Amino acid sequence: MKFSLLLSFTIASVAFASGPAGNFRQAYGPFFHPQPPNNANNTQRFANEPVHRWNKIAIDATGLDHTPVVPGEHRTFGEQLGPGRASRAMAIVHIAIFDTINAALGKYQSYTGIQSAPHPYSIAAAVAQAAHDTLSSLYPSQKTSFDQALANDLLGLKNESPKSTGIALGKQIAAAILASRVSDGSEKPELHLGVDYTTSNLPGHWRQDPISQIPVVLGAHWGACKTFVIKSSTQFPAPPPPDMTSARYAVAYNEVRSFGGDGITTPTQRTPEQTFIGTFWAYDGTPSLCAPPRLYNQITVHIANQTHLGPVELARLLALVNVSMADAAMSIWESKYHYDLPRWARRPVI
Repeated sequence: MKFSLLLSFTIASVAFASGPAGNFRQAYGPFFHPQPPNNANNTQRFANEPVHRWNKIAIDATGLDHTPVVPGEHRTFGEQLGPGRASRAMAIVHIAIFDTINAALGKYQSYTGIQSAPHPYSIAAAVAQAAHDTLSSLYPSQKTSFDQALANDLLGLKNESPKSTGIALGKQIAAAILASRVSDGSEKPELHLGVDYTTSNLPGHWRQDPISQIPVVLGAHWGACKTFVIKSSTQFPAPPPPDMTSARYAVAYNEVRSFGGDGITTPTQRTPEQTFIGTFWAYDGTPSLCAPPRLYNQITVHIANQTHLGPVELARLLALVNVSMADAAMSIWESKYHYDLPRWARRPVI
């Protein structure tokens, strides 16, 4: 399962803040020196299309958020760490972007309840302000970058009256979506093994990562968060895993053992193409690449560009995709810890 693969990598990343540096460095290699997003280039590239521009700024922010902080850098690592928090953040930002554009046309139902706005107003100003305000709330240590991006956008808008109206609308919609997510469960800190989380010693249960030894039980409470669209995280529960003594489990076990070897110390039947595919999807938690939501946003925009979607349709598509990912993460994590599933990417299983 794509989301579950990320767990071990994002848990390990917490070592920069709280874990044994030696264990982490031995397992995951040297520091990565991040390159801050160049929002000035985005201004020129997407001068007439704020949805593309602020989507790029948003996903770059979550990529940077998953990049360890190097000495001298004034930024906080993991403000929205992992696929659960990252997908929630991207849903909030893209709801704000969609509602600001939709208010101009009233073509679709508003999420925040702000269905229309005084006319005329600058859509570019509204989108920029709404995206800026939500991102600044979610990633406060990156606010300076968002401030500069907003200033660049507003500087290029000459008609003051529509610009002012757009700014006010963007602020209103951002405040509305942020208010709707207050006390939604995401404010609860992550649990720690041996402190506020206990696991079973029996086979087939969640265990601490044996390599990094990071005690964080990432997302243990995420299934209790307030969903965006579906009724709750238990509306579509995953079926229970097969019993470890069953034939179905044995087939899955042998498949992983046959295809999962490194080809050096452990044999593998994997083809070069399968290795390439596995490597491509194993970016999880890689510095500057982020959790799954960043890549899935890139794929969505690529497909949307091929079909030549206009701004309102693109904004709606991105809102739908990101809300779906956010609710999916809450549902997945609810089932994951309901069954106390083991981590398949680590040695306790094989």
